[in-house]
Formats: sequence, structure tokens, C-alpha cells
Amino acid sequence: ALRLLRDQLEKIETFHHHVELFRDKLVPQAQQAFEATRLSYESGKATFLDWISAQRNLRDIEATAREHLSDYQVAVAELEAIIGAQLYGRPNDRPNTERKSR
Repeated sequence: ALRLLRDQLEKIETFHHHVELFRDKLVPQAQQAFEATRLSYESGKATFLDWISAQRNLRDIEATAREHLSDYQVAVAELEAIIGAQLYGRPNDRPNTERKSR
């Protein structure tokens, strides 16, 4: 039982790291790249294909970020099932895993 708990905690740590990585670095970088490509396209320095490719990349990274958030939430729910108790009383008590607005 202790091994199961330890494994689940490691899983949660890994998924939380992925959520933070995408939220703090990868999504913002993809957003910046998309915006730069959009501006280049509007000024005639990039092709329509460049613009579509940057848009697709941003959407793919955002989708992967949502998958990691879902994996994290499932892992927390699995841990709650293992220990037989909720880790957080209300949804608002959960740690903030969403990107803060600017």
C-alpha cells in the first residue's frame, strides 16, 4: 500500500511539472512565435503557410497542455481514492494550475 501511495505521488509530481512547463514556458513561447509570424505575414515577410504552421503549432501545444492538466487532475483523483479522502475541500481550494492572465 505504501508503494502504491509513493508511486501515485511521483505520478502527480511528474504531471504537475508538465502542467507548469507548458503553462509557464511552452504555451507562452508558442503564442509569441504565432504573434511574430502573424505580424511577419501581415507585413509580407512570411507566407500564408508559415502563418498556418505557427497557428497549428500553437493549437497543438495548447491541446497538449490541456491533456497534461487532465492527467494531473486524474492522478489527484486516483490518489484521493487510494487514501479515501479528498485532498482539497472545494474546487477553489485546489492549487492554481491555470496560467494567470496578464
